[in-house]
Amino acid sequence: MADGWSTLKRYDTSDRVTIFVKYKRFDEYRKELVGEKRIEILDNQINQRQSAETRYIARSIRLLIDRYDIKPRYERGDSIPIEIALDGRPSIAVYLCGAVGYSIAETAEKMDVTKETVEKYILRLEEPPYWSSDP
Repeated sequence: MADGWSTLKRYDTSDRVTIFVKYKRFDEYRKELVGEKRIEILDNQINQRQSAETRYIARSIRLLIDRYDIKPRYERGDSIPIEIALDGRPSIAVYLCGAVGYSIAETAEKMDVTKETVEKYILRLEEPPYWSSDP
């Protein structure tokens, strides 16, 4: 906890990716982690960490690394790579959230669908049992 964050859960989703769910502080009175929540995605191959605000964004980043060997931090612009476009709307939603950095709402607006549909697209590409419904 050198950086002030406590790891609540760790998910080894593949040989390449590890997900950490962290909280900012521990409440001594309630004996639980409280406050700000952060999800970190670790690409074990290049030892690089990224943070995500929501579990859907974290899942998008993980899917890009595992399925497409895309390093989300290095993607620029919102043009969709052909291999992702050919995989359909769920893959496009994952790319816009994970690589381009759009929120769920922005992705929904770009794709002319609801936020719930974007979330379903992301979950559709998940291969359970990577993680519970928590992160």
